[in-house]
Amino acid sequence: MKKILCVAVALCAVAPAFAQEKTPAKAKKDKAVSVQAKAPAAEPVATEQAPNPLTAEYALGRLMQWDKRLETLQCNFTQEVLFGDTGMKQTITGRVHFLKPSHLRVEHIKPQRQIVYTDKKNIWIYKPEDSQAIRTKWEDWIKQQSTTFYGIADIGGYEKIAKNHKVSLSEPEGKNYVELAFTPKDKEQYVLTLQLSKTDFFPTGIKFTVGRTEVTTSLEQIERNGKIPAELFNFVPPKGVQVMEL
Repeated sequence: MKKILCVAVALCAVAPAFAQEKTPAKAKKDKAVSVQAKAPAAEPVATEQAPNPLTAEYALGRLMQWDKRLETLQCNFTQEVLFGDTGMKQTITGRVHFLKPSHLRVEHIKPQRQIVYTDKKNIWIYKPEDSQAIRTKWEDWIKQQSTTFYGIADIGGYEKIAKNHKVSLSEPEGKNYVELAFTPKDKEQYVLTLQLSKTDFFPTGIKFTVGRTEVTTSLEQIERNGKIPAELFNFVPPKGVQVMEL
């Protein structure tokens, strides 16, 4: 259960893979990301007055508006991983870059630098301090970890999640956000909760709960539909880096 959680949110489970693989494999060169300049997408505007009391259907509709109009996203994040069984807590800080439809770059800055690059076809996990990089197919990596990479990796793709989950709404007292919770329709094995701003219903936080373990991610300094250099999503292993293929 702990393995599922670390993978789902913070990619913590990739570290053992480096230790198990000793023979470097020949690196494959990914195609460069091709991006055409686009005018910033207009921010979604509510077409009707919000109901009182607020409903899950309305909040989900506003979130889907963002899903359709979001072209790029840049933000900092802070993650707190709480293992309920042991009381242990881990804090991770970093930065996220997203380019529609599926290019994602997630950089961990603390406690240890790690950079993840993916286009949802292939995935690179690069650990600069260890001079190591691992490359595999996105689908294979997901199957190996026995989970779906929810939360940050689903930015711009929450519509797909909404189709396969039950949705409920809550309004925490004294907070400037509402919580939209997603639970699987077949088994309630976890809960994915998005914290949506009461102002425009854009996600400002993500909470992933499975068993007694909880990961809370706060998104900070959010920049929507700004320009992002295409080369930011390309990874070429630096000279001397050990590359492993899984």
